[in-house]
Amino acid sequence: MDVFIEPEYDVIVVGAGPSGTSTAITAARLGLNVLVLEKQQQVGMFKRCAEGFAWGLIESLELKLPRKCWTQEIDGSYIYAPNMKEFLIDMGKTSGVKAGARLIADVNVYDVIKDKGFIKGVKANFSC
Repeated sequence: MDVFIEPEYDVIVVGAGPSGTSTAITAARLGLNVLVLEKQQQVGMFKRCAEGFAWGLIESLELKLPRKCWTQEIDGSYIYAPNMKEFLIDMGKTSGVKAGARLIADVNVYDVIKDKGFIKGVKANFSC
């Protein structure tokens, strides 16, 4: 059975990891109506991303990264050893949602809806 979410969004971001959250933050700050769909039940769980962050990402998420988390500077990127007791990025509570994006977790996006070559929506399963 197909269920349609009626509100129209300017941007639908699939995935609330670092890239998706950064995209949602930027779009929401530009005044766009943003929906973020995340397949995990909880947002902000441990995510290993090559163990590095671009400084612009840290700033855009408005994080205060402790100096002890920096291990090596490489061309402007900072690398740190992940340690859940020391540092956690809770993506669901950072600026993406604060900037105005709507977040729905536990959603499996399995296809896109196209119209004349443009993506107009997504097809997804979600738990109620």
